[in-house]
Amino acid sequence: MKQFLLALFGLFFLTNATAQTCLQLPNPSFESEYSKPGKAPDGWLDCGFAGETPPDTGPDATFSVPQQAQHGKHFLGLVVRDNDTWESVAQPFKKPLQADSLYQFSVYLARSPLYISVSRITEETVNYNIPVVLRVWAGMTPCDKVQLIAVTKPVIHDTWKPYNFIFTADSDWQYLILEAYYNTNKAYPYCGNLLVDNICYSDN
Repeated sequence: MKQFLLALFGLFFLTNATAQTCLQLPNPSFESEYSKPGKAPDGWLDCGFAGETPPDTGPDATFSVPQQAQHGKHFLGLVVRDNDTWESVAQPFKKPLQADSLYQFSVYLARSPLYISVSRITEETVNYNIPVVLRVWAGMTPCDKVQLIAVTKPVIHDTWKPYNFIFTADSDWQYLILEAYYNTNKAYPYCGNLLVDNICYSDN
């Protein structure tokens, strides 16, 4: 019976995601004073690897990305690299999640057909255009990936599309972490990108 109710609620959420009342994040739409290649959007913390550049605030011509924001003026650009490193960012919830509570989460995602940068392995210019997945985490401190909230399929589309999830919080989480990651069906690290915009989460 519980599984049936969860499935029914999930169907309701998928058809009514645009009508939900969003709980606040400091910057859910990745807005910044200006576009910034190699710098995360205002208020978002870089959770990437030491020695690697931070995520990007788009739109920006530096990497030849053609997309404009889905909401507002800016969006988040994340990449995975052929040297087995990938990008992620974190931001605190204004209202922390509560343990054993049910939540809805939605986000708009796209893949850019062009994301021109340098390979960390060959040091040659390549197109970081292979599809990747988004992993959504929650934790107690910045970059603390404890509960895996959601994992998408590889994002193959070049236009913005909404992704919607429901989950139950395992604890009173303080931070949301967004992470680009490889398609695990591939046997080796590769160069890919993911564009992220317009996050919304709400309780039931």
